[in-house]
Amino acid sequence: PLYYSAGVWMLFALGLGLLVLVPAGTATLGRTRHRVAPMAFTRLPAARRCPRSVHARAGSSTERVRWRSGTLGDIPWVASRMFQEKMNPILTDPSRFLLALDGATIVACGQIRPLGDAFELASLFVEPELRGSGLGSSLVERLLDRHAEEGHGCDDVYLLTLQRTTGFYTRLGFVQIDVTEAPSPMQLEYSIGRQVASVFAGDSLAVMKCAGRSLTK
Repeated sequence: PLYYSAGVWMLFALGLGLLVLVPAGTATLGRTRHRVAPMAFTRLPAARRCPRSVHARAGSSTERVRWRSGTLGDIPWVASRMFQEKMNPILTDPSRFLLALDGATIVACGQIRPLGDAFELASLFVEPELRGSGLGSSLVERLLDRHAEEGHGCDDVYLLTLQRTTGFYTRLGFVQIDVTEAPSPMQLEYSIGRQVASVFAGDSLAVMKCAGRSLTK
């Protein structure tokens, strides 16, 4: 629902704001160091480093990665990564998530979630050690494949991303559009999310739409 989406974004922005305003501990936002309190109110797991075998594959093959749908037990891991990357924390149905695993370690995730009469490619995350390995592209392709298997076309999939990451999605068949061309729920999400992106990521938001499956591999 629209009010839920707006409310979660506002709470998310407030939580990030508290990291700047509450003294104790240390964090760095942009070029400014702030004293912040440790987040005792949350029990989300800390990010773990990928195993050595994953590091060795970064930039080469992702053939050893296996895939599965998300479960309720994956929500803490996904939520911690969304907060870590300052991404939209709306998770919806965990079964919509597709996870990539190396052994028992989750190394990437993403979802295509309902967005009114359309859908949103969202919550895309790849562990830093594996970025540039092709895993992110494979994740998007698999999500769109599953979306097609559910009887949907590609042209009803939209996404919000930072301007500096649009090139990645362009190579995967997405094109940038004006926010007024996006579904109404995404327009609301954009109006709130752009403030978060500007303050905490130092970038503006872009709205993109899937224009075809002629993917660059």
